Amino acid sequence: MKNQNIQQKNPHKANNFAERFVLARKQSGLTGPQLAKKIGLSDATQIYRYESGKASPPLEMLAKFGEALNVDLHWLITGLPSPAEKKFREAQLDVLSRLARFIGMNLGDFIHEFKQASDALEGLLEQKRRGEDVDEDDIKFFEEEKARSIRYIAELQKDQPWVKDALEKLTMEPEIKPAKK
Repeated sequence: MKNQNIQQKNPHKANNFAERFVLARKQSGLTGPQLAKKIGLSDATQIYRYESGKASPPLEMLAKFGEALNVDLHWLITGLPSPAEKKFREAQLDVLSRLARFIGMNLGDFIHEFKQASDALEGLLEQKRRGEDVDEDDIKFFEEEKARSIRYIAELQKDQPWVKDALEKLTMEPEIKPAKK
């Protein structure tokens, strides 16, 4: 998952591409000219046209922005969380459920707690993506709760060789590959 480090707290909601683009650029700490240079433009004129909403960037330019700003393209374009993130979260829950069935324990409550922490974390990250003021300690708390849940299940089955593979899948960031040209 790409990190959306907010260096500047901004309560303004980014309701359209131009607003999200400005927010992402500011959060990255880059000026318009710095971003232009980073993606290979001779000046920032086009950057400012995108930021003002007077123009929309082509797909190739969007890909460059995503990488240069370290931002999720789906969010940048739509304002919504990436389907890949949702799919990754569902995969985490699936692995936890399989682990619970394998060890023959009733971990429904435990998995429910994991899901609650995951949902709360997802909500906070979505608020952060929109530029809302979010307490970083809350994000850290829910990240730790998820990690604690994963470690707990792993500890129960630490002697099983497949647990290491499952843990790697749970802790890996989803990889979103750009479309081939």
